[in-house]
Amino acid sequence: MRRPVFRSSRQRGVALIQVLLIFAVLVAIATQLGFRQRITIAGTQTMLNSGQADAWLHSVEGLVLTELQRDRETPFDEDYWGEWSETFDLDPGSATFRIHSLQGRYNLNWLHPSADVDTASEQATRILDTQGLDTAWVQRLSDWFDESSGAEFEYRIEQPGYRPSFYPLADESELYLMETDVIPLSDFALSDWGVFLPPESRLDINSIEQNVFLELHDAFSDTEWSALLDAREDGLSDVDDWFNLEVMQEFLEDHEIPERWFTTEKHYFKMEAEIEYQDRRKSLTSWIYRDSDGNMHIYQRHSLPLPESGLDSNDTDDNDNLGGL
Repeated sequence: MRRPVFRSSRQRGVALIQVLLIFAVLVAIATQLGFRQRITIAGTQTMLNSGQADAWLHSVEGLVLTELQRDRETPFDEDYWGEWSETFDLDPGSATFRIHSLQGRYNLNWLHPSADVDTASEQATRILDTQGLDTAWVQRLSDWFDESSGAEFEYRIEQPGYRPSFYPLADESELYLMETDVIPLSDFALSDWGVFLPPESRLDINSIEQNVFLELHDAFSDTEWSALLDAREDGLSDVDDWFNLEVMQEFLEDHEIPERWFTTEKHYFKMEAEIEYQDRRKSLTSWIYRDSDGNMHIYQRHSLPLPESGLDSNDTDDNDNLGGL
């Protein structure tokens, strides 16, 4: 007959400590698993919210494309489309947008040799001077575009070195490749007057802005500008309609203005959209090309989160989100 085994109190204490240790480890594991699960859920919710916000932004973009395609035979009203739209409700959230015609601004790619605009340098210099900006930018851009300017040697000595592409610029951000420490970009304010479009693009006489128009020719004055404003009140359908005005006929007797600078067709637009969803704001800026057949093409997009909460489409002083183009 086996004798019963009696455990000492010390052995029972060790066993209890082991059980408590195992329990503590299990609690720690369970806590860690719960924490990771919450992180995964929060991350998934953020991803879903971001995806929903992007879907709404692209829905607004689709609405704008439809409007531009449908109204391609109608004169584009910058005063109407250029203001933020009234906010329209999403469930939940809200959205607003505005559209700008880009061919009313001066195309700085006219400084490229392929543009065939002999007076582009003089025009850009006058515009920059009127804006109170450093006119040295004109030569800087011209050198960047011209393979025979020797600019590649200037930029190769940078650390690290690089060379100009000699192609037209597609975006304002490319200006930062130039020596901005010598000619700062901080006050360039390109969105007030300038744009980068293909060199062959032309100025739309129905939307050209006054600060651009008056600098196209050193003899242009408020007289020609007022005549253009009156003539395009109902929308000019052809460039000849403007050139045949009495004021312009008198002007052309003494001065030369190439008709190839201008058009009445609108091909390039910029759309800005903002949405608010789950107390977050997000923006989308799309650059749109509308061809002669009315087909719509997106050739550039920028999507950015916005820090403030609450849309205010009635704020006429609302700044351009990109601060540029």
